[in-house]
Amino acid sequence: MDIPKGTQSGEVFRMKGYGLPNLGYGAPQGDLMVEVIVRTPIKLSKRQEELLQEFADLEEEKPFSKVKKMFKKAGKAMGVD
Repeated sequence: MDIPKGTQSGEVFRMKGYGLPNLGYGAPQGDLMVEVIVRTPIKLSKRQEELLQEFADLEEEKPFSKVKKMFKKAGKAMGVD
C-alpha cells in the first residue's frame, strides 16, 4: 500500500478485497480498513530540533509554530536557553 503525500494521522484507507472472507456465505472477501497513526517523538536530540526547525522555516504555512513555542516553553521550564 502506498501512503499518499499529505496523509494526516487518523486517516483511514479502504483496501477492497483484502479483508477477511465472509465465511459460510460464499460472498467475496471483505475490505481491509487501514488507519494511519503518526507517532510523535517525545525526546529529540539538539540536531533533530535543529532539523525540525530548518524544515519549519522552509514551510510556507508554518505548521510547526506550535512546536516551536512548545520547545521554548520546555526549554524555559528546564532552565535551557
